[in-house]
Parts: sequence; C-alpha cells; structure tokens
Amino acid sequence: MKYEKFEKKCDDKTSVWHYFLRAEDGQSGKCNLCQKIILSHGGTTTGIRVHLKSSHIIDISNVNSKSDNEETNDSSINRPSTSASPTITTAVSKSKGESCSASSSMVKKRKLTDYFQSNHSLETTVSRMAALDGKPFSVFCNSEDLRRLFTNSGYNKLPKTPKGIKNIVINYSKQEKKKLVTELKNLLALGKKFSLSFDEWTSSRNARYMNINIHIGVEFTDGSRFKNLGLVRMDGSMPSEACIRLLKEKLSEFELSLDRDIVAIVTDGASVMLKVGRNLRAYHQVCLAHGIQLAVLDVLYKQGGAENVRSPDIAVTAGGSESDSEFENDADSAEDETGGFEVIPVVSNSNPNELNNDYKSVISKVRAVVKIFKNSPVKNDMFLQKHVKQDTGKELQLLADCKIRWGSISTMVDRFNRLRSCVSKPLIDMNSDIKFTQSEFHTLDNFQKSLNIIKVTVEALCRRDATLLTADAAMKFMLRKLDSQNSTLSRLLARSLRVRISQRRLFIASTLQYLQNPETYFSEVATAEFPKTPEMVEEIYSLTQNFEDEPVVRVMDDLALDNSASSVSGDLESVDFAKELNKSLKEKNTNMRNRNETEDEANRDGGYGENDKHKLIQIEMALFENGGNRGFYLDMAYRHLLTLPPTSVESERAFSSAAYTCNKIRSSLKDNTLDALCYLRSIFKQSRSRELP
Repeated sequence: MKYEKFEKKCDDKTSVWHYFLRAEDGQSGKCNLCQKIILSHGGTTTGIRVHLKSSHIIDISNVNSKSDNEETNDSSINRPSTSASPTITTAVSKSKGESCSASSSMVKKRKLTDYFQSNHSLETTVSRMAALDGKPFSVFCNSEDLRRLFTNSGYNKLPKTPKGIKNIVINYSKQEKKKLVTELKNLLALGKKFSLSFDEWTSSRNARYMNINIHIGVEFTDGSRFKNLGLVRMDGSMPSEACIRLLKEKLSEFELSLDRDIVAIVTDGASVMLKVGRNLRAYHQVCLAHGIQLAVLDVLYKQGGAENVRSPDIAVTAGGSESDSEFENDADSAEDETGGFEVIPVVSNSNPNELNNDYKSVISKVRAVVKIFKNSPVKNDMFLQKHVKQDTGKELQLLADCKIRWGSISTMVDRFNRLRSCVSKPLIDMNSDIKFTQSEFHTLDNFQKSLNIIKVTVEALCRRDATLLTADAAMKFMLRKLDSQNSTLSRLLARSLRVRISQRRLFIASTLQYLQNPETYFSEVATAEFPKTPEMVEEIYSLTQNFEDEPVVRVMDDLALDNSASSVSGDLESVDFAKELNKSLKEKNTNMRNRNETEDEANRDGGYGENDKHKLIQIEMALFENGGNRGFYLDMAYRHLLTLPPTSVESERAFSSAAYTCNKIRSSLKDNTLDALCYLRSIFKQSRSRELP
C-alpha cells in the first residue's frame, strides 16, 4: 500500500494528518514518527488520535482547545471593555483553560504494565546511560541530538542541568538500595548468612576508596551469587581499627551486622588486612589467586628483600602476609602484623622484575623478535605478514608482554609458538643474528604448557560461582597436571604452588570437603591433612551457633572457553585442559544437588536442644560417615561455608568499573556520586548478562 501526504491538511498542526501519511484508499494511516500503520475505516481518526496521545504524548484536542482559547482571548482584547467585570471573567476562564490543558496533557494509563516502573523509564534510562555507558552528566544537557531523541521517545521532563541529572542517578541508586535491603531482610529471616570480599583502590584524583561485596551460597532473586555494595571513602591512613569501622558503617546502610550476619571475609595478603582478619570473629580467607601469583613469581623472577617462610603443615587462618603492591613480594610493612609467620631475611641485590637466569635468555630472544616487527611496520608488512597470511589465511600480530605480569608473558609465548614457522622465515630473509635452537623451542613449549595450566586454573578460581569446594578441585587438578608434565619448570612451579596454597588454605576448606562427601574426602586427602575430630566438631559448633538457613545449591556451569588472542585457551591443548577441568569440577559438584534433594525435608523438622550440642554433632558425623544424610547442624554448617568465595577478584572487577567511571573527564565526581554510579553499574551489568543469550 502506498502512503502519501494528505495535501489538504498536512500543514495544519491541529490535524492528525500533520503527523500521519494517508493511504491511497483512505482506510489507514502511517505515523511519521514511528512508522506504525493505524487503520482509519470510513475516514475515522479516533485510533490515530489515541496513538498520538499514548505513544507520542501529542494531544490534538488539546491543540485545538489552545487555538480556540487564543482566538477568544484575541477577540476579547480587541473588543473595547465597558466595565471591569468582563476582564475578571476572561482571566478566570483563562486560568480554568490552563488547568484543563495541564490535566489533559497527562497520559492516561491504559495498560496494567503502565502502573509499574519500566526498564525504559526516564530514571532507568538516564541512570543506565550514566553508570553503564559512562555518559557525563553534562552530555544530557548540552547534546541537542540526545535531547531530541529523548523528546521523540516521550521523555519530556529531562532536566536541563547536570545537577538535575545527577539527582536522578542518586535517587535511583537509593531506590535500588532499598530493594536490596528488603531482599537481605527476607534472606536473614530464612537464616541465611553472607561472606564479604573487599579491597582498596586509589582513583585518578588520588582519593582512596574501599569496595565491599557480599556473597551468598545460594542465589539472589536476580540469579546472582554476589552484590556490590558500592565504595567507601578512606580518609588518611587506614589501620585495621579504621577498616573495621568503615566496614560496619557500610553494612549498617544495608541493615547488616558484621558480627552476626557475616561468616567470613576474603581479602588480599596486605598486612593491614591480615590484622583485620585477626580482630574479627569471622573467618579470614586470603585470596588464593594472589597466592598463585606469588608462587609463579617465586619461580620466574629473582626475588629480593625479606621472604616469609613457614612450615606448610602449620594451619594458619590468616594466610600469608604479602603486600598488595603491583609486584607483590613477601615483605611486611608493619611490626606485629606478620600473622604468626617467621620472617627470615634473604639478602639479594637483584632486580625483583628480572627474570630467572634459566629462562631469561630465551624470553629475551622472543622479546627482541617481537620488538623488531612491532617497531617497524615496513618489516612487519613486507616480511612477517606475508608468511602469516600464507599459513593462517589472515593477519596475526606478535604480542609484547608486560615484564611484571607473568600472564602477559604466557600470552606472548603462546602467540610466538603459534607463528613459529612464520617468524623463522622472515629472520632468514632479513639476515638477522637472532636464531632459535630446537632446545630453546622445547623450553618455550614447556613454558607455555605450564603457564597455560595455571592461567586456566586461575580463571576457574575467579569465576563468580566458585566456592572453596571448586577451588580445591581446580587446584588439585592443576597440581596433578603439572606433575604429569615432568619438566624442570613444572616441578618448580608445583613445589612453589604447594607452599603458597598451604599458607592460604583455610582449615574450614577441609571441613567443607568432609561435609560435601566424606567418602570422597577420606579417599582423596592424605592422612596427615585430616582435621582432628574434636577440632572439626568445634568448627561446626561455632558455625551453627544461632544460624539456620535454607539449603539450595546450584551446580557450576562449564568454564567459558575463549579463543581470542588474550585467552589462555588459544591452542587445542589449552582447550582440552579447560574441558578436563570442567569435567572434574562438575563431577565434584554433582553430588551437592543429589544430596540436597534427599536431605532438605529431613533437616527442616527443627534442631536439637542446646544441652549437649557437641555430642549431637558427633552423632550426626558418625551417621553421616556411615551413609546417612547430613544432620541438622552439619547441613547448617555446610550451607554457611558455601558462601565463602576463594578469591577477592570481585573487588578488582569493581575497581575496573570505578576507574572507567571516574576517568580524566569525570575526575571531580563527589564520593556519594561515585558510589552511586559504581553501585548502579554493577546492577546494570548483572541485568545485561542475564538478558544476553
């Protein structure tokens, strides 16, 4: 059907045909604003008027009444006045006309969904664009195109000042926080408890903040396992007492108690964080991802300064005492904050960022080759890419590394090994002095395989649904893979990893392994690592004091396999290892759901009395070890331990978002504004991840 302008009325703003094109047969019209076709049988325009009013907030009757009022007012002004009465009448009628006009401009709610806040409301749209897309507040006021788009979409009340936009964002964040407070109250009423992960960050304007996240063993209503509580400003130095005070203040905003509602905290190995862990009743898990980072640095790089050494068989709840600098070492910065470790100084004049001599020569050669082609586009195009296109069918560039980040070295070596034959030919064509022997290629292969195993394991530890159970399974799998390689590097890495893991692994991780499946626990764990029964009884007793929750556990999904250049799964061997790790983790967690289905009803009948709870726990343990279900207290302890994540990486993700929000253009944001933007960004990112297929 062909649609054309209705020539008689297309220029008349009081006519619907000013906004619509008319069909040839006159039985329908096409909206100029949204291209929607509305039927107009017999020439009626009721449907078109309703569409303009409901979809575009254009009321034709209101326009007509305004024009009539203007004509009436003009005629009354031109007519000579004989007394004061007509003037008063005219003013009253004009005021009445204005009130009617204001009331008629209100859009009538015609659908049930009109009574609920939409994901496309003005407040939601502005907050999402500011927090998730990083739009400055001034853009909403200064951009003519953006304001026109808002107007055409029906948003006529967009503020014209940055302060007005900021108020919308802050008020929206307050509404979202109220929703979270309500949900947390409901979870606490069911007996749920939480764990915390937090870390500190310095913004581009040299202001320090602390980010706090709460974790739960089940899921929130939106399907997530954690919630970002936002940022807290840290003024001046932050000893452990000040850190605890800030934690309590932030949790009180969400009506949570650090003493009653928090099972454990997860932080990095900074000395102040270790002291915070010792001063709290909650368990303190030191980040396992940081521990693996230190283990790799111990092997690959020369270490200087003081080194913390401890016997691996001593159970220490606080973990290691590493400082959280960009290149972490073991030096403590404060007296009496070593966490009980014996500090043995090891004097060394070497550069802590310098590679170990065993790998320095071959890695230096790789770096030299990368620099040749990255620093010369001519050589890259004429020599390297010619052979790369012939072998792979597309352009692939060599990747440089960051000397203080072992993950980037692995990525660099991975790409170099992939283009090994393509690199050798250009070096010969250019008569380069750099040559690689078969022994060096073999060293690079072992280097890549070992580091890829560790990178895939770190990815598993940093998953948002990771628990101490999956962390133990991933780390055991990693150590078995390194042992099976039987190379010098893999043996050194395995030994260093065992030391670092033993420093940071909590005693309750063994308790959780036992509570998940005692049969598997006793068959896999060495006898020397068994927690003593009285100790385990005490741990379970402390966990179950005044706690009661509803058990729900979700089996982990497969690890995401990324074939991009920055992913560790770039080659087939890495993909195979990731698949093997997926299989191992899923087998480890399958029994969770099966046991829950049979035990939930039995454990909801109620607990025992407080008169000899220790004996009751021992009885439940004996029945559990002989094939029975988890008893009331064992199940309660199991649920609370599932809230504990193995890493503090969620705070690192929050700081990445905070740096994106508080950039050079928006570095003057106030603390409450930055807190609101970071909080909303986390919410919108979780919402977007649920919507994506």
